[in-house]
Amino acid sequence: MSKLKAHRKTIFSGYVASGLFSSKQFHKVGARFSILLALLCGCDKGSMAGLADFQKPACASELGCMGEEELLVTHAPLSFDTHGGMQTVSIHLLGDWQIEPVSYAWMTAARTDASTLTVTVDTNYSGVAREGEIILQELAGNKKGAVPIAQAFDNALFLGATTEMGRRLVYNSDGLVSAVTADKQYALHERVLVLEISYNGDVNGENQPVSLFLADVTLEGGTTLRMTTAHDEDSSIKRTDAETTDIQTVREQLAAMQNKRSSQLDVLAGVNADFFEIGKSNLLRGVMYREGLCLKDTFVDTSRRVFALTKDGKAHILQQPQYNAMDKSHLWEAVSGFALLLSDGKMVAGHSKDIPPRTAVGVSREGNRVFLLVVDGALVNNKDKEEHSVGATYFMLAKMLLAMGAHEALNLDGGGSSTFAVKKSTDMPSTADSFETRNRPSGGAERAVANGIAIVQLKNEE
Repeated sequence: MSKLKAHRKTIFSGYVASGLFSSKQFHKVGARFSILLALLCGCDKGSMAGLADFQKPACASELGCMGEEELLVTHAPLSFDTHGGMQTVSIHLLGDWQIEPVSYAWMTAARTDASTLTVTVDTNYSGVAREGEIILQELAGNKKGAVPIAQAFDNALFLGATTEMGRRLVYNSDGLVSAVTADKQYALHERVLVLEISYNGDVNGENQPVSLFLADVTLEGGTTLRMTTAHDEDSSIKRTDAETTDIQTVREQLAAMQNKRSSQLDVLAGVNADFFEIGKSNLLRGVMYREGLCLKDTFVDTSRRVFALTKDGKAHILQQPQYNAMDKSHLWEAVSGFALLLSDGKMVAGHSKDIPPRTAVGVSREGNRVFLLVVDGALVNNKDKEEHSVGATYFMLAKMLLAMGAHEALNLDGGGSSTFAVKKSTDMPSTADSFETRNRPSGGAERAVANGIAIVQLKNEE
């Protein structure tokens, strides 16, 4: 048997046995596959003469028929369902090969060994079926070939969500959502995406309405966070209750920062932050830093934690022992919170059944993404009893943030303080009215608070 025929028989048998091709389908590959085998096994034209079931190429040069830089990879498309997953492909090449950089964010490819390609595809939140390909290159030459990839989309898995972020929340929140009633996704910047979603789902064992507002912030290219104070003044924060800490609404604090730092940054959005002694001295219950300056360095008790940005631009959730032991010269921005929700990717939230309005912050494993979350709660003196949102437990907050990609998470001040505000337009004068409160504060109006977290875009780093 000729060298080519033996090699062809081996590959033919492998593909038919694997179910990738029937005998009839395999023969349709025809002259192009014969040429591929000739190239790979080094056969000459004479070796091809006895192959009656493959038609000879009509041109003078077999290589020319294929194109000098084309490598035919004979494989049916790899098909994935909406869930995604991993599949392997056997690569039948005699020479060494490599994978070209994959240009699709939803798939990865790896060479497992000399004859195996492993393809991993993410869950499809996009809203449509999608296609792509993995390009392989033979190292001995410039010949290339493609392994086609196809993924289905089934919207039934997402319980009525119409946006990519909404689908991600539903799919990954472990049964939290039973039906989405409305969802909206928009961008405040290419690195700042916002989800507003209302759904019915499990709240303390009952099916109840919940509405939440979440900003997904990627910390790069000058997109970062700054801690806000009343009038954007460091002096508004007091270290003891012997003096009164100044307070303003979140929108007023955002507007003050924009006015005072207009040459340095654009303020895009913000939420409230630390608990404070409301109606008394307004003293913060934890520590606070702004641009490396410590404004308050004590906690009211040992149950407080810290959300911080270090000078390298990374975000962190710190428990008190970690905070106490660290070199404080590395801190750039910091506020405090109370209950730890996620630690090392695991839910550690308590199982309290209390469901007030909530504000929380989550951080990705790498510290380069931050998630700011507000969940609305029941309105005070709500007479019509038709709840827009009943609130959330700590456990629900943990599920929400974990579903969106957080690895660490911390509960911030909630109740009537919970506020999620975004800038209406960059063309408007910077007043409180240039920012819009997207959630419904439970007191019927915004509460003045001691500090907050602003999402900003630095102008000298875009």
